[in-house]
Formats: sequence, structure tokens, C-alpha cells
Amino acid sequence: MVAGSRAKGEEIVTPLAEPTDLELIRKIAAAGGRKYTAGNIDRGKYQRLVALGWLTEVSVNISDVVYEVTEAGKAAARLK
Repeated sequence: MVAGSRAKGEEIVTPLAEPTDLELIRKIAAAGGRKYTAGNIDRGKYQRLVALGWLTEVSVNISDVVYEVTEAGKAAARLK
């Protein structure tokens, strides 16, 4: 099987947004749409937003990651 492919009939599971996800995307969007994380930290909350399609991630080096708000993330940040 090719990496990233799925077996026939396999479901794609998309996580549901939590209220804390909305708070975080609003905070990142209001601060310019980018979040730089450095060092050995728990990035789970940012990974949830990546899974939702609200952030993209780029590894800057072995320990640092930059997250950027997507168009879907901008739309989510505007939700009430």
C-alpha cells in the first residue's frame, strides 16, 4: 500500500472541534496567524488544529515548529 493511501472501504475520521480548539485558533489568528513553538514541548493542542485543517505546520529545525492558520482556520476563528 502507498503511504497516505487507505484500504477500500476504510473510513476517514475527522476530529470534532472542541471549545478549546476554537479559543486557540482565535488567539493564533488574532496574533497574526502564525505560532512559533520552540524546544521540547507538548504540541498536542496544535496537532489537533492541524488535524482539523485549521493550521499547517513546518519544522524549522529538529526542535522548532511554525504553525500557520489556513483559510479554514480563519473561517473557524470568525465563528461565534
